[in-house]
Amino acid sequence: MPTDVGESTTVVNDSSTSRFTYSVDQFAAAPDRVRIQVAFATTPGRTSVNLQGPLNQHWLVLQPLQLTVAQDMDGWFIVSDDIFFVYGDGPTLPQAWEDYRTSLAEYCEMVRDDAGVSDLARAQYDHLRSIIQPCRSEN
Repeated sequence: MPTDVGESTTVVNDSSTSRFTYSVDQFAAAPDRVRIQVAFATTPGRTSVNLQGPLNQHWLVLQPLQLTVAQDMDGWFIVSDDIFFVYGDGPTLPQAWEDYRTSLAEYCEMVRDDAGVSDLARAQYDHLRSIIQPCRSEN
């Protein structure tokens, strides 16, 4: 894993019942690789966090996207949003977080690829682009 951090984002959500902290480091020498560090402590239930900034090397979240982090009865973590209805899950919070990021990127690519199919598909892509933009020259 590269050690020269080019960009770092840290988010803390603190309330009377929970504390959720994560940081995402993007490396200058390898911009397609990120390191996610997570600290999570909560009472059973749900915690909300905002995602903003680089999703991956292809997509940028422009506006804060509110995510819900929950843990099911089997101990698995679920990260989801209420706008695109995308979710990720995993036995650990970092794995659920990475699964969500991958799922959201795949959703973005699917919506982009279908934008020319119909007016409805184009409207869906326009809505997506109001929150998440393709990076570089991708349309």
